[in-house]
Formats: sequence, C-alpha cells, structure tokens
Amino acid sequence: MEPNYPNYSLEELHEALATIDKDAHPERLVMIQDEILKRSSQNPKPSEQKSELPQQKKLGTGGRIFIFVIAAIMFYFGVTGYLEGEIAGKNQKYTREESSFMYYIHVLIFIGIGISLMYFAIFGKNKNDTKAQ
Repeated sequence: MEPNYPNYSLEELHEALATIDKDAHPERLVMIQDEILKRSSQNPKPSEQKSELPQQKKLGTGGRIFIFVIAAIMFYFGVTGYLEGEIAGKNQKYTREESSFMYYIHVLIFIGIGISLMYFAIFGKNKNDTKAQ
C-alpha cells in the first residue's frame, strides 16, 4: 500500500523523510522531498514572513524580578514623596508648598513609571511563550 503524502502534515513529512529506508524506497523519498518542497514554497517559514506588529520584549524570570523590584522602588519613592510633601529632584528637593508644579510632576512620574514597570513585569511576554502560526 502506497502512503498518501499529500495528506501528511509537514511535521509528519519531515519525520517520514528522517526514517525512510532510502535504498529500499527511492521513489517514496522523491515523493516526500517533492511534497516538502511544494509546501515550503506555498507557506514561507514564519521567520521569512514580515510581521506587521512590533515584537514585544520577552522576559525570563530573572528579568521579571529585576523589573518588578525597580518598579516597587519607583512606586515607593512616588508615594512616600506624596505623603511627606517632599520629593527628590535632580539637584534639589521639591516641596508641595514651594514648587508645587515640579513636585506634582515628579510624584506623577515616579508613580507612573512604577505602575508601568509593574504591569510590564507581571504581564510581559515570557521567553518560552510561543505563538502557534
């Protein structure tokens, strides 16, 4: 009985190519190679396809922990600065009474960056996540 290679999946074709007895069945070898070649010309590999969406940075566990720690520090500085009425700037401290605009800008930046990094650390893409295509 002759195998029906057009009904095989690409993975099954590669497996058949790897396990076929090339000396006993040279005609089947040619059929498998032709079917693989035909499919690869119809469906280019995912790496050859241009993605329209930008790739999201993938994180491992260590990267997630590091980003989460930085996020917690930023969030802490923003919240304590708001509660104490004083927050550190580049070369000075901004207070709620003396320089309220810069004070609130710094508070919002610290808290905003902290929340954004926490979100990224929790919901960012894992290194081992693969998208079926």
